[in-house]
This record gives sequence, C-alpha cells and structure tokens, in this order.
Amino acid sequence: MGQMVAIQWPHAVAYPAPTSYNQPPLREAIMATGTATDFLQAIPVVIGGAIALVGALVAQWVTHRFAMEREREKLLIDKGEKLVTALYAHRRYMDGLIAHYASKNQLSSDLDPIPEVRTLQELYFPSLTQESDTFNDAVEHMISHMVEESIKRSAKNAKWKCFDEAALVKFHDTYRSASSGLIQAVSRKMKVKVQG
Repeated sequence: MGQMVAIQWPHAVAYPAPTSYNQPPLREAIMATGTATDFLQAIPVVIGGAIALVGALVAQWVTHRFAMEREREKLLIDKGEKLVTALYAHRRYMDGLIAHYASKNQLSSDLDPIPEVRTLQELYFPSLTQESDTFNDAVEHMISHMVEESIKRSAKNAKWKCFDEAALVKFHDTYRSASSGLIQAVSRKMKVKVQG
C-alpha cells in the first residue's frame, strides 16, 4: 500500500529540453522576432501620433491666422470709421472757414481736423496715397486762394473789388470731389458702402 507506482504515458508530449531554448542562435532568433513584431506594431502608433501632432499644430496656426486677420479687419474698420468721421468734420470745418472768410475776410481760428485725417490715412491706409494727395492738394489750393484773396482785400488794393467767388466755388467743388474720393477709397478698404 505504501508503494507508489510510476505510470508511463504512452503518448507523452515531447518538450524540448530547457537547455535547447537557452542556446544563443535560437534565443536571438526568437528575441529578434519579438522585437520586430513589437516594432511593427509600434509604427502605426508613432505615425498616428505624428499625424495628430501635425494636425494640432496646423489647426492652431490656421486658427491663429484667422484670429489675427479678424483683428486686423476690426482695427481697419475702427480706424476707417475714425478717418471718415474726421473727413466729414473737415468738410464742416472748411464750410465754416469759407462762410467766415466770405463774411469777415478772415480765416477762422477753429481747430482744423486735417492732422487727424493725415495721421489716420498714413498709419492705417498707406495704400490710399493717391487719393490722399488729391485731397491734400485740393485743401491747399482752396486755403491758398482764400489767403491770397484775404491779403489783397486787407491791403486795400485798388484793383480788388470783391473776392473771386467763382474761383472759390471751383476750389470748393474740387475739394468736395477729392474728399468724396478719399471717403469712397477708405470705404472700399473697409469693405463697406459709405455715401460721400
């Protein structure tokens, strides 16, 4: 009873001896196959991560670019509105100047908004140089005419009878046309329609 009997299985599975696995060529082949498999499995993960990173960077760049463009458009609209407002204020100033000149033979001492017009145009709308030059020339011609007429009148020149209203009207019309041209050019830059 106390004796054990070893039973032999007729169909025993043959396992390689533990020493056969530890043989260097076979071990290297198995390890190389495992490493290659791991590497092949890692390639899609690395490529997917790289695509996600590039996509995130491109999306951030595009978003930043659109945000900067929107900010620039808002700034141009704001400065364009200020420029158009200053141009209309200058029109009122010039109309008052002409009325004051015609009635009192003096140029008005009111504050001229032309420096603001020039500053806004040069800083924010430098591409409108031609329209701005036309406007500035019209302003200078009209003021020069009034100054010359005022000097003639005050010197009690014998030839001077009255101020040259036809020339003043011509200069004023040229001024209004140049002013409207600059207002329309600013509105095109702002991409809005302004009646001038």
